[in-house]
Amino acid sequence: MKMSLIRVSKMSRDYGHEKGIYDVSFQIEKGEVFGLLGPLESGKTTVIKMLMGFIRPERGRCAIAGRDCWKKADEIKKIIGYLPEDSRFPENITGLTMIKFQAEMRRKKGLERAFLLADRLGLNLHQKVEMMTEEARQKLAIVCAFWYDPPVYVLDQPMRKLDRIVQNRLMELLLEEKERGKTIVIASHVFEDLERVCDRVALLKAGEIIALKDIEDLRYLKRKAHVIVFETEREAIRFSKQEEFFVADLEGTRLTVSMDGEMRPLLERLLEYRVDRIEPQVRDLEEAFVYYYGGGKID
Repeated sequence: MKMSLIRVSKMSRDYGHEKGIYDVSFQIEKGEVFGLLGPLESGKTTVIKMLMGFIRPERGRCAIAGRDCWKKADEIKKIIGYLPEDSRFPENITGLTMIKFQAEMRRKKGLERAFLLADRLGLNLHQKVEMMTEEARQKLAIVCAFWYDPPVYVLDQPMRKLDRIVQNRLMELLLEEKERGKTIVIASHVFEDLERVCDRVALLKAGEIIALKDIEDLRYLKRKAHVIVFETEREAIRFSKQEEFFVADLEGTRLTVSMDGEMRPLLERLLEYRVDRIEPQVRDLEEAFVYYYGGGKID
């Protein structure tokens, strides 16, 4: 039977000017991968920093493994692999020196996993930080979070600054850690960063959780729209009047159909019409919020 490893209860912090988080509550089970998803300045990083004990909630509380995140911050940091939104390292040291410093602080022996992770991500641990690109510094931050094999990971925007190849390698690593039973919290404003690995996702907007959904439910928010360009405007109008598909927009010969699932039913019906081409489109997260929920809360 699973147990709640992370508990967040009515956590609030008001910075003024409509910035902060307000009555944020959720629970994360042991072995679950949980996402915090929302646009920039929606409160994701504030939640992450409170989980790490860097910021004290004005109201409410959060706890990991039964320990209050603010009062027992030192104890909590020992069991968490943390990746901050912006990692900073001393400029005049190498990545290997940084790992050795961590090993000494954590009283860990053996750096084999650090070397394996660095090789996997394409990181030269012998290079000085001052000579590293932004991508290389992000790779170093990832190795620092993962190498000592903690039971919990708290990752803020892990995919940023990485090219597509490295993003895929990191995703493979996250899936492996999930298979090993690790508890993972990931914050991102990009749906694709969370889609493959998360079990549940909290949607944040303006500092509030507007939805807490299983990942399968969240995929519904991001369903595809297909732009069908007919040969004539008359054909486009005929389709909009005779077919049962949801027509989101009609302008001249261009008609937008919004739908879930396979395209086969749509393609079969289009055989009855004169079509020039079909252009697939994908709504981003903000468009999905507005389109389905008018920017309001999701029940």
